[in-house]
Amino acid sequence: MIKIMTNAEIYGLSKALNSAFNNEEKYLPAKVNFYIQKNKNIVAQLSDIIEQSRLDVIKHYGVWQETDLSYLVPSEKIEEANKELATLLNIT
Repeated sequence: MIKIMTNAEIYGLSKALNSAFNNEEKYLPAKVNFYIQKNKNIVAQLSDIIEQSRLDVIKHYGVWQETDLSYLVPSEKIEEANKELATLLNIT
């Protein structure tokens, strides 16, 4: 079965899977473990792409702050940046 998800759902699922299956001592049957790891890896790869795209938007609209070592989006560009980030998260 193929499930269609938005980028926001994929990003959230990735965070949930990382925290839910972080316990290395918990034993799962091989078949269950295989499918969890397979799906976790696919979701993690997609999540990394989403995160990189999010950072690209912030870099485009933001200004590098040497003191904080981060980008700050000026108030006049926040609305435009938020629209683009919303579009990114709504992609299926």
